[in-house]
Amino acid sequence: MTVAERSPNVRGPKPLLGDRPVDRIYEAALACIDQRGFRKTSMDDIAREAGVSRPTVYTYFGSKKDVVLEVIVRQAADLLATLGKKVARRQGLDCVIEAASLGVLAMFEHPYFRAIIAGGEATPWIAEIVVHERFRSVERDFWRPILQQAIDVGEVRADRDVDEMIDWILFQQFALGTHGESFGLTEPAIRELVSTYIARSLQPL
Repeated sequence: MTVAERSPNVRGPKPLLGDRPVDRIYEAALACIDQRGFRKTSMDDIAREAGVSRPTVYTYFGSKKDVVLEVIVRQAADLLATLGKKVARRQGLDCVIEAASLGVLAMFEHPYFRAIIAGGEATPWIAEIVVHERFRSVERDFWRPILQQAIDVGEVRADRDVDEMIDWILFQQFALGTHGESFGLTEPAIRELVSTYIARSLQPL
């Protein structure tokens, strides 16, 4: 068969994956992770689910870790969008406390974050992912308006960089989210720790 006789669907990765190839691979990765978990999902599995070859997947993602990053960043963005709606009517330090508490609690409940926290191949990558610029950008887009509003009303200190405060909140959330259950922390305990230690560290001196 000549090139001219071939179906357009075999000429390259873009026609096979449609106009949004990264989205297609992401959706395939989610399906595989749902079935097998992070550890057992392979690039071959993702390629098979997407209906393409493994080299085609590597056209868009250099490694399985890059796919995991894509999954975590997108899931984090969806999660933060939901949290944003839950805290929309709160203001000032109260909003900071609620958002930080819900973020930690969501790590206990969210299936993908729980899977990473529970152990397995993806676990060592989470520390890299949470400091990756894409992940931090998603978090900063969520936290900046919350913190700025609290600063404007005088309930959060104005003498520190906002992004620095966001990194501090993320560090504390990561610690509580990854080890909180090991210490038997319940929802009331999480809220108390956030209120006592995270929120108070952000208040004006």
